Amino acid sequence: MFVFSKKIRVGFVLCVFPSPYYGRIMASARLRAYDVINNFNNDENYFLELYKPWKKYDIVIFQKKFDNEALKLAKKLKLKGTKVVLDINVNYYDKSALEKTSLCMNKQIIEFTKVADSIISSSEYLKNYIRKMFPEKKIAYIPENITDNFFLAKKKIKEKEDNLKLIYVGYAIKAKEILNIRNVLRSLRKTHNFNIVFICERNPEISINGIETEFIKYKQRKIHKQMSEGDIFIAPRNLNDSYNLGHSFTKIGYPMSVGIPIVASKIPSYEKSPALLCENKEEWKNRLEELLSNFELRKKIGNLGIEFCKSNYSSKSIKRQYIYFFEEVNK
Repeated sequence: MFVFSKKIRVGFVLCVFPSPYYGRIMASARLRAYDVINNFNNDENYFLELYKPWKKYDIVIFQKKFDNEALKLAKKLKLKGTKVVLDINVNYYDKSALEKTSLCMNKQIIEFTKVADSIISSSEYLKNYIRKMFPEKKIAYIPENITDNFFLAKKKIKEKEDNLKLIYVGYAIKAKEILNIRNVLRSLRKTHNFNIVFICERNPEISINGIETEFIKYKQRKIHKQMSEGDIFIAPRNLNDSYNLGHSFTKIGYPMSVGIPIVASKIPSYEKSPALLCENKEEWKNRLEELLSNFELRKKIGNLGIEFCKSNYSSKSIKRQYIYFFEEVNK
């Protein structure tokens, strides 16, 4: 006699209009919805998909969607016995980090959180911030996975300290953070031969006197190969902006997984990783100087990064965390 177990059904409500093109969807939706759904393809116990209003689900995850429309739907679902989860990767809970035009989002997310059964955050920092406001809520930190194709594109470390490439990957509007360390870069360029490569959805049109820059259009399907052309990844952030402190690991996780050494501002989610972290301009100069001058160090940190990402952010590792979360929510 065969016993058929009922699959737990999970639907994702997105903050953006769904797209059939994986590479064109907003990064947060791709990482925190599409990738999660793909991880559970053909799973024996779980069925995940983008939310369809005519279907019944055990759990519905609102991915950064918490406006009045979402709140209305969440209340309706709860009346039917569906567990409502808010997945959030931006600290809209902190008023001081928001512009005046975004303050309404602060009110909306607080109201939605009151209704939600559970919260998923993209960083430990954000998880702890929410917990202080809602100590009674179930809050889980689940990072974004790094898909297997990144681990197959291992960077071949350049032995010569000549014509090295510092690489920045991200939205063009945020690339201006590079200017926070422009004087450091100018100083280093006097004794080291390097240029800066921007990989963005459009040209950020950033220039630094005395340093050659290059723009490559971001292609999600090829980004692991695009990044592997770089030698050192740089990720400066303004640490006085609390908005930045809640960022997930993924920004440095992608280049780290292909073996590129990382120099980055000391964001909480980057700590405990092999990245070289900086809190001021002097540290930026010293860390970059070390990597620009030392092939063996670049190679060592690159290899440590690959192993770190495989252990903590592989698709299998992140899937296990979601399974545990679903079991807890569905009790």
